[in-house]
Amino acid sequence: MSEKRYHGLETIGASLPPAAGNPCLVYDARGNRHYLAFRDADDHIHEATLNEGYWQITNLTALAAAPPTAGAPSGLVSTLTGLRYYMYRCRKGDLHQLCFDGSWSYRHLSAAIPK
Repeated sequence: MSEKRYHGLETIGASLPPAAGNPCLVYDARGNRHYLAFRDADDHIHEATLNEGYWQITNLTALAAAPPTAGAPSGLVSTLTGLRYYMYRCRKGDLHQLCFDGSWSYRHLSAAIPK
């Protein structure tokens, strides 16, 4: 009996930065698209997206001018709006959010909580 559960896997390619920690996979049901987010060795969050047979790698931390992460991102896609969100903890322990609504933006969630 041959194993066919991995028959649809695609290689991302040599341009993929080395991953540090566990990846996060989110699915956009509206757009029928998967997104793979991960932390690299420089503590930046990247997102890999399969577009027309080719993988596109985006450095979300750089695009949003966000601080480096101290751990793996957690993500979700809003079923109401289709917006993608990744949350993570920075080196100081604060919570941060990356959001895609046509372009990447960054929000310091811990600063938004009254103390």
